[in-house]
Amino acid sequence: FIILSIARAKYNKRPTKKMGVEVFRVPLYRRYLADRLTCGYCLTLFFWFTVVVLPFFMAYTSESFWMTRNTYREMPKVSFKYQVLIHAGISSTSAPDIQKITYALRPETAAILESTYRVPKLRFWDEDSNNDGFPELMQLEMELPLKSTEQIHSIDAIAVFQMELSMRSKLKFEAPILIQHESPFRGESLYVDGMMDFVQREALHVRGGFKTPDSGTPLLGLQKPSNPKKGFVKVPKYSIHDVSMKTLLGEIQKRNFTTYYTNALKTWSPRPEASTPVNLDPSYSRPFKLHAVIHVPEQVITYIPSLSEMLKFGFIQYLSMAFIVYLISWYAIEFVFTYQVVDTTSRLDTQYYGPKVHKF
Repeated sequence: FIILSIARAKYNKRPTKKMGVEVFRVPLYRRYLADRLTCGYCLTLFFWFTVVVLPFFMAYTSESFWMTRNTYREMPKVSFKYQVLIHAGISSTSAPDIQKITYALRPETAAILESTYRVPKLRFWDEDSNNDGFPELMQLEMELPLKSTEQIHSIDAIAVFQMELSMRSKLKFEAPILIQHESPFRGESLYVDGMMDFVQREALHVRGGFKTPDSGTPLLGLQKPSNPKKGFVKVPKYSIHDVSMKTLLGEIQKRNFTTYYTNALKTWSPRPEASTPVNLDPSYSRPFKLHAVIHVPEQVITYIPSLSEMLKFGFIQYLSMAFIVYLISWYAIEFVFTYQVVDTTSRLDTQYYGPKVHKF
């Protein structure tokens, strides 16, 4: 007994071989085998059919699988086209009824309106605070000449700008703003401060170059195709009806892309007793001043996505549904095969733990 105890103590004191550091590992699978056309085989086919096909129907019936419309925000580039048309309601001491006097910059209007046409004095400037080439603020000042016996009671003005979109959808179109005000008191000036908002009645396309809708029928351009070979030539419009405010408003509303002058705040300054400016004919009085401030914010653009964007969005919708369906189906089929609900043959993968057999 003493000899055995001494031998065992010496054996336990021998240095043991230390284990190495784990450098790689692979999972050990338990495989379930079944013949074709058996319950287990059909259950596996049904599992993959559910995982692949069911998420597609779930995503498709959620009303958002195909992205047919999308939006983005863009700062437009706006410039003034120096096209203005103003209808002023003027009363006179010689004629108690209010008559309409038109102020415009284009000489073609004079040939139509004759005696009711006058030329305003205009001043325009824009402000680009961050120097990115896209003005955020535009200011338009106009002086409307009046006779000494005239007073203005109403203003209907249209100023035409050009808006350009170039980030994704490329578009150039006329951007008119409408200013209207009426007062029973004779006015000396009108100050308006508002926002220029982009309005679209159809989605834009992102493919192709710049599109210029309504370029052949400008709002105040007074152009008409006389000879298709020579292109467009400037000719007066047919009648006073074509430059009336009713006709112009209808033309603006018919366009698919236009702008509205929204959230406009106004102040109407009553006119004091008539006074004659210095260095001006005594038959004329102080002109009426119209000052419009136009803010240009970022616009929300609705567009038709490209094919690649539609497929990418649809794949994300499908993948989100497939992940949930796969988890639920996997736990269900794992329970069936683990607890042998259907007849299968199980086999556990084995691995050789000895040294490397073959060498190079």
